[in-house]
Amino acid sequence: MSNLGPQQQNVSYDGILQVPGGVTAQLQQVQDGEGRATGLWISSAGTNAATADSFVASVDGTAVAGAAPRLISDGFGDYLSVKDFGAAGDGVTDDTTSVQNAIDYLQNSDGGAVYFPPATYLISGTLQISGAKTVWLCGSWASTLKSTSATGLISIGNLGYDQTADVRLLGLRLLGDVDIAGYGLYAKRMHNWRVEGCRIEFFGGDGVRLDGCYGAYFLNNYVNNNVGNGLHLVAVVSSPSAGNDFIQVIGNRFLANSEKGIYVDNTLY
Repeated sequence: MSNLGPQQQNVSYDGILQVPGGVTAQLQQVQDGEGRATGLWISSAGTNAATADSFVASVDGTAVAGAAPRLISDGFGDYLSVKDFGAAGDGVTDDTTSVQNAIDYLQNSDGGAVYFPPATYLISGTLQISGAKTVWLCGSWASTLKSTSATGLISIGNLGYDQTADVRLLGLRLLGDVDIAGYGLYAKRMHNWRVEGCRIEFFGGDGVRLDGCYGAYFLNNYVNNNVGNGLHLVAVVSSPSAGNDFIQVIGNRFLANSEKGIYVDNTLY
């Protein structure tokens, strides 16, 4: 889509989309053929969609809470994206709040997946995934979450009791800083979660630490150059106690981690 054509005419396609107010310099909401809000907004602030017109992500015609307007040309063909929540992905802007808002939307709704378009997302804090709802974070090795947090990049569970939702990290690059203490991924008392096809590297602590997890899958990941262990499994000895059980570690590559590639510590079983 490169040009909107006649800008000031009413636009209506029965059964598809319509703009009852006409396309004007003000943002107008696009409706479907039955008059329901689509979450798409359009204006004539310019003639080129790459520089002018915007939309807001919606579900069933209702704008997603916390979603930020995006250019139409940037959004067509996307899944629900962290950019829908205002993430810049320029490696300079702090995207912590935007990414956490995307995760929170999934946790506060029926769950689902959020996509990280190829870019570098600067994360200054620890992203929290409760484990109470389905949360999939999806991307590619060109989708980099760059951490500057001394407390770690991503924490899953850690609520003091077992969580059983489907949490997955798929195809992401988790990038730390060897001069800053902190893990790449920490999971505590989580059941039924998966990390697959990710790069986890250059963290000042462990690349991944699991405390008392069950039924986890760690598949086809590349874990390298972390100051701590590549994968650290620790039993929870506080009441109620829990060891790591039914953890499948298959097809991974552990390289140049300063401690151990895989370390099983204080196991109960």
